[in-house]
Amino acid sequence: MQSCSSTLCILILLTFKVTTGSEAAVSSVKVNLHASASLSCSERCSGLLKGDLTLTITDTDFSKRGWYTCQCDDKDLCDVKLQIERLNSTVQKKPGESLVLDLDVSDAVKVLYISTGAANRSSDQICTADRCSLHCKPEYKGRVSAALQLSGIKPSDSRVYTTMATRNEEVFRSYSVTIQDDLPCLDTDEGAAVPVWIWVLIAVLVAVIVILAVKIVQLKRENQKLRNRHS
Repeated sequence: MQSCSSTLCILILLTFKVTTGSEAAVSSVKVNLHASASLSCSERCSGLLKGDLTLTITDTDFSKRGWYTCQCDDKDLCDVKLQIERLNSTVQKKPGESLVLDLDVSDAVKVLYISTGAANRSSDQICTADRCSLHCKPEYKGRVSAALQLSGIKPSDSRVYTTMATRNEEVFRSYSVTIQDDLPCLDTDEGAAVPVWIWVLIAVLVAVIVILAVKIVQLKRENQKLRNRHS
């Protein structure tokens, strides 16, 4: 934050945005997590001879999201809303493992799931949490810890899990979770199962080759005996 006089335009984070009769210009900026964000204001400040009314945040995170206001002589010039792009993750787990959902903010957060089955697609809220408390549906109480860790993963937990702010339903992260029992077998160490008819065909071919080899040897011996008789 830059400041040198009462007329200098400063950008300050507003914890709560109150709508008034102000004619300040409103805009929004959306960036990826940990990216740099430039919050600019095109308005002019009468007492500022030279300067840039842009606030640059070099390492954005979810705690820095919200409204920023540029003020000049106690007058709002610009309102800029900083938003963070939701993070989408693909997670593969084995039955019995734990799934950890990141709690990116200290605000109240709710966790929802969307079932991935095409036949019975549904969604529901699992828990609400903040840094101090956790409240979950009865079937999840014994499985979810305060760090939003879901233990004892099972195939029915293959879903899309979403964390979002309780106050304004801003989405932070989405986890597309697949339990390994649902995955196609990719283990090449054991090899793919071979149909029985292939083994039968191999056995027949081997038997034919052996029989042909014996016949060839017998013919060679008979030819050798005939040659010996005529010599």
